[in-house]
Formats: sequence, structure tokens, C-alpha cells
Amino acid sequence: MADPSAAAAIGARLARLRKERGVTQAELARRLGISQPMVSEYERGTLRLHGELILELTAILDVTADELLGRAGDADARDSSRARNRGLMRRLQRVDALPKRDRDALMRTIDAFLTRVPAAPEEGEQAA
Repeated sequence: MADPSAAAAIGARLARLRKERGVTQAELARRLGISQPMVSEYERGTLRLHGELILELTAILDVTADELLGRAGDADARDSSRARNRGLMRRLQRVDALPKRDRDALMRTIDAFLTRVPAAPEEGEQAA
């Protein structure tokens, strides 16, 4: 029989990865076709992940099975950047769903803010 603490560690890692990517338990449950309480039980280690579920989770959370199961090293800066970018993309999708008038007003506000803030160098570029 497997170590219960290992199941709890995998569950905690699942919760961390889900939160880093801005996904709620309810949203993850919907995408997996299970109930939200089941997601909670997986995250607490009460239920153990099975092969098919691991594959679905890796696709939804955009991680490797090794990372999900704790067999890979800590996530590097690229992974945390990807999570931040995913949060930005979720916000942009919400902005895109706004009525045109609201979207235009928001874009004017963003443009005004960005003209006052110097642009950060792109990844791999050096600051001037």
C-alpha cells in the first residue's frame, strides 16, 4: 500500500499548481467532469490520482506528469512566468467579452497609464 503522506504531498502540489494557474476547484471539476468535492478530496490526498486523471490534469494545468507527481525539480522562472501570463490571458478574455463602449474606455485608460510608465525590457533583452 502506498504512503498516505505521499498522496497528501501530491494533493498539495495539485492545489498549488491549480492556484498558480488561476483555476478554481469548481472550474477544474467542470473541466474534468467530476464534482468540486472530489477535487477537494484529491487535493487533500483523500482520493488518489489515477492514470487517466493524471493525463487530464497535465493537459488542463499545462504541466508534466513528473511535475504533478513531484518527480521533477522545482518549477523554474519560465513556469511561473507562464502562470502569470495565463492570468493575464484570462483577464484579456474577460475584457474582450465587454461591450465595445466599455472595452474602448478601458483601452483608453490602459493606454494613458502605459504612456506614463517606461516599458520594461523584453525577456532576453538588456535594459537601455
